[in-house]
Amino acid sequence: MAKSIQVKKNIHDCPKCKSQCCKSVTIEIDTPHSKKDFDEIKWFVLHENVIVYIDTERKWNLEFVSPCKALDKNGLCTIYKDRPIICRLYPKSDESCVFEDNPCRKIFTKAEEVTAYFDKKKARRTKKRLAKKEKLRLAEK
Repeated sequence: MAKSIQVKKNIHDCPKCKSQCCKSVTIEIDTPHSKKDFDEIKWFVLHENVIVYIDTERKWNLEFVSPCKALDKNGLCTIYKDRPIICRLYPKSDESCVFEDNPCRKIFTKAEEVTAYFDKKKARRTKKRLAKKEKLRLAEK
């Protein structure tokens, strides 16, 4: 007698969100620190259909908004039985779908947004450095 294979029920309702995770490719990138790093982020977002965002775990991500060619007009996979392993493994049963109550901390779609973020970050660093200098100066008295 053949063993029955028990398939774990997917806890995520992909058709409900129209398979949003299949409509882009996202890679984690290094956290930018220098002006040069932020210039690279600006270069990314100057391209069509490219987004950079900071996720809830403060990780930086580069997203290429480009739907999978295997999606039908309803957003369902036309190669479901033969889909790539990365599709089969996502999301892991112990993690939430990135599109289910998982907002980003910050999203960049324009170069001006990156510049403003960098300038604000730079101003905060300068303020901290000056406060530290003042504290040391007062301690010397």
